[in-house]
Amino acid sequence: MDQPGAGPRAGNVKKHNGRRKKGRRQRQPKAPPRGTPSLAAQPAPAPRAEPRASHTSKALGRFDWGIDWPGLAILVVPLAIMALIPSRPTEPTRHVTETATWHGDLTHEAMPLLPDPASRVAHAAPIELPPFSWHGDLSREAMPLLTDPTSRMAHAAPIELPPPQAPAPTSALAALPPPAVCSPEAPLTPVSVPPSDFGHAISDAARAQTSGFVIYNARYIRIAYPGGDTKPLYGVCTDIVVRAYRALGIDLQQLIHVSRLGRGDPSIDHRRVEVMRRFLTRYGTSLAISDFAEDYRPGDIVTYHRPEGRISQYHIAIVTDRIAPSGRPLIAHNRGWGPQVEDALFADRVTGHYRLSPEQVEAFLRSRAPRAAERRRRTADAAASARRR
Repeated sequence: MDQPGAGPRAGNVKKHNGRRKKGRRQRQPKAPPRGTPSLAAQPAPAPRAEPRASHTSKALGRFDWGIDWPGLAILVVPLAIMALIPSRPTEPTRHVTETATWHGDLTHEAMPLLPDPASRVAHAAPIELPPFSWHGDLSREAMPLLTDPTSRMAHAAPIELPPPQAPAPTSALAALPPPAVCSPEAPLTPVSVPPSDFGHAISDAARAQTSGFVIYNARYIRIAYPGGDTKPLYGVCTDIVVRAYRALGIDLQQLIHVSRLGRGDPSIDHRRVEVMRRFLTRYGTSLAISDFAEDYRPGDIVTYHRPEGRISQYHIAIVTDRIAPSGRPLIAHNRGWGPQVEDALFADRVTGHYRLSPEQVEAFLRSRAPRAAERRRRTADAAASARRR
């Protein structure tokens, strides 16, 4: 028999025994360990200070961010006053004008490499003209303002000019013609030059190349052999040396090819600085590298190392007989702007100092002639033995 109040709710009351279900307890914070000051004892952080407003900024309604306006005004105002004051040129004092004198001799100093035409006219000797004298009657022979130019020329007296005179040669080599660029397979005519003047002859031949316009072009060009050369419009630093020696009857293209110091290509071997340097070291005179300008004579060949070179790091030049105001001899070279004569003897690191004379060239040719004949004889013998077989 069912009891009153029996049902699902009565079962729940029986399950919990009449006790109410309690909620979760809230976790209490742990107490700090001993010796630690409580949060109440710690000082509260100071509030952030607002930017202080100065008198000027208060008037403008802005805040002062730490700029020292009076100090800034002290610096800016004097500069503004100096800019507004017009500048007045000052005259040199009497002491300076009296003591500024020149005690040197300008006749022995060389002119700059590329002088200004105005400076040439300024330094040129004045032309002395004879005094003008008139023996006619100006009242009768006065010409009208508008006359025919042909009538003026017909009635004008002929002007007699003195015959041109050739300047006296400074040396035995000054009468030589300027070195022309050798055409392909053009025979070389040896020039008889005394051994004492050979260096000056090489210097004159190198300086004569600066009168023409040459474009620096280092690309490979197939040329004839022997006596082959590129077009006169193109050239590199080694072409100055080759053309200077060809003007005196010495073909460095043939000498370097016969020496077999290159790769065997007669079109490019003699145009490489390192190949020419090996030839001069073995068959020329290798001189000591010195820091004194007196050790470099006219006609000497100097090689350089240029680590900053854009096309090549090797360079070669010829020492001339001209002396710069610095006391150093000028060199003829092509650094990329055509053949020039400059005061650049020690501009780069010198790697070699050489001298090649005609006697050394003749000795080299005499030593190479028997070898070439012997090589041809061996080749002929080998061909004959091959035919017999």
